[in-house]
Amino acid sequence: MREYVSNKLRDPDIRQDDKLKSEFLMIKVDLRGFILKLQCTKNPVVRGYSLFRFVSEQSANTTDFQLMFKTIITQKSIVFIILLGLVLRLINLNQSLWLDEAINALAVKNNSFVEIITKFSPGDFHPPLYYLFLKLWTLIFGYSEIALRIPSVIFGVLTIFVVYKIGEKLFNKKIGLSAAILMAVNPLGVYYSQEARMYSLAMLLVTASVFFFIKKKRLLFVLSFLAALYTDYVPWLMFPVFLSREIFWVILGLFPLAPLLLTQIGSVLGASGSSWGDILGRASFKNFALVPAKFIFGRI
Repeated sequence: MREYVSNKLRDPDIRQDDKLKSEFLMIKVDLRGFILKLQCTKNPVVRGYSLFRFVSEQSANTTDFQLMFKTIITQKSIVFIILLGLVLRLINLNQSLWLDEAINALAVKNNSFVEIITKFSPGDFHPPLYYLFLKLWTLIFGYSEIALRIPSVIFGVLTIFVVYKIGEKLFNKKIGLSAAILMAVNPLGVYYSQEARMYSLAMLLVTASVFFFIKKKRLLFVLSFLAALYTDYVPWLMFPVFLSREIFWVILGLFPLAPLLLTQIGSVLGASGSSWGDILGRASFKNFALVPAKFIFGRI
């Protein structure tokens, strides 16, 4: 089998893809034979020596090993980048909830789906979509710190992939991978992917909106952008970017949100004074110093 593959590799007319497959097949044949030999050896010392010898012999054939390594890095890089982003977002995920996260948890725990819209949201400063999603999620997975934050982790990891696809679409695969790496290790991206808040979902939906916009997928663009606008008010700043015929349908889709938005605006304008200082305490030098540290290193 190995001789057949070797003859195929020497053929000058063979295509590059077929050559790559043939070299992988040769390595696979050698590896299969090695595993069969290893299974017949019970002595662990002999097994260790056999493994060392096999790796040494394969490494001597630098063409096979270098080609295999280069191909894996090229074709699987986005997988490695996503795994890196996932690991960074899972660190210290079980820390105690801070005030806003706790408010989210209590809001979805103490209110029904209808009450989230009619009772809780009018006194809040965000659209209700994330709360409705979190209500459904907690009915299945509960209210632990990790359970509440896992959705944000998932949204953050998906954002890495969408950023990669945007870079690949606008430029090339190399640019897409570079953008994905920056997104995977972005301190703010990591930080908000560890919060039981709506920001990670909003980031994913806005990124998806950009992707569908440049792909000219009109229906998917309208749906994803509308979902972003129903998740947080910051994505509303993207309206000038998406000026097109589809914006009419986006604006039309916002009419159900208008009464709630007007109620929230009236609540903010009618608020007399602020009690946040009494709730959180006064700012200190330690609080000020922790701001850049948290954004650089994530949750500490």
